[in-house]
Amino acid sequence: MIFPRWRAQASGAWEDVNQEWAELTGQCLDEARQWGWLDCLHADDRENLRTAFAKGAGEGAGRSLKILGRVLDRVEGRYRWMEFRAVPRQTGGWFGAALDVDQFVTALNHLEVQRNEQRHQARNLLATIRAIFRRVLATSDGLDAVQSRFEDRLDAIARLQLVLSGGEAASPTLADLMAAEGAAIEGVAAGRLSYDGPAISLPRRTYEIVAMALHELLTNALKHGALGQPGGSVRVFWVHAKRTLVVNWREYCPQGLAEPAPSRRGYGRELIERALPYDLGADIFYEFDKSGLSCRMTIPIGADDD
Repeated sequence: MIFPRWRAQASGAWEDVNQEWAELTGQCLDEARQWGWLDCLHADDRENLRTAFAKGAGEGAGRSLKILGRVLDRVEGRYRWMEFRAVPRQTGGWFGAALDVDQFVTALNHLEVQRNEQRHQARNLLATIRAIFRRVLATSDGLDAVQSRFEDRLDAIARLQLVLSGGEAASPTLADLMAAEGAAIEGVAAGRLSYDGPAISLPRRTYEIVAMALHELLTNALKHGALGQPGGSVRVFWVHAKRTLVVNWREYCPQGLAEPAPSRRGYGRELIERALPYDLGADIFYEFDKSGLSCRMTIPIGADDD
């Protein structure tokens, strides 16, 4: 590991520096002297270093300095976090060294990003639960129905969070989601939910909304549609091309539907026909016929992940 060492005037202008600085930055020793060494620092850090040395010199002898700065690593072609440490010399000025703290600072920055993301996710989760409860309350007949429907949706959120918390090593895909939903209905509709499509990871918010929409479709199929009939089945398939994800839901009801188009618009249908277009800019096709429900969600996303 390279630890450049240097001598500087009280102002911070370098008088001398060892060969390690040249190996790290590609800057020759003559170029580094005086204030030339600042040329190898990130532009946003140069003034901080100047100010710190000036302040240290003004506060008198005996004070040491520790200052973070990003130094250009010529081998890796990127800026590396270094801690510039300096102690006063008896004859005036500074002895100093630049310590490589890049991994440590990068890890701290990553933890801060994670904390901010967790706070954001917690706020989103609470807002989702609040919205679900209000809608369930408005569309249910009696407290028993409120309790049953709300608990069902909390279970769906719990399964979703379990999939999403699988870690960074393998970002959750739609197949992971459908596997979790399929496991949840194994006791009542085993083998009657099929799905296929490419392994694609979505932005977290997109994944959450699509997951809730698919759960609502599954709940409706169990209560009123294909999975509530003997021999009924559901097929889910998706394609990803040209910055667009298309998710298709198709129910097959051998006995047909007694009421092809339900008169009451429930929470699930509102989520699909209103929340997806509003939050994700999605186009929705939602149609009942005698064989069951067909739904197609066309969702704009990023570049192809193939």
